[in-house]
Amino acid sequence: MSIYALGDRRPSFGEVADGDVEVVSVVVPMLDEKAYIDACLDGFAAQDHPLDRLEVLVVDGGSTDGSRELVAARSVDEPWIRLVDNPRRKASAAFNRGVEAATGDVVCLFSSHGVP
Repeated sequence: MSIYALGDRRPSFGEVADGDVEVVSVVVPMLDEKAYIDACLDGFAAQDHPLDRLEVLVVDGGSTDGSRELVAARSVDEPWIRLVDNPRRKASAAFNRGVEAATGDVVCLFSSHGVP
């Protein structure tokens, strides 16, 4: 917790007290989402939060439609994307695995069908 004196400039969302930008981790469960995952990742790439301060953890439950390979290929050129295994295959387990693997100051949960 930070304490500010009256009149002190408070950091805006995504900024820590010393002026640096926080690392944001986004956990995205995925199971056979080839039709959606590219648009989801493109949405994060288009945000104004610096990509070197972002990690999107795509937590795969054993996809067989090519979505896992798609994410793996993107992660080579886009290091802010991380592929995490979810052997339990359930979305709730994926969120837990993603939160455990997250390294950010802020952790968010997001759907692979969403476009930020």
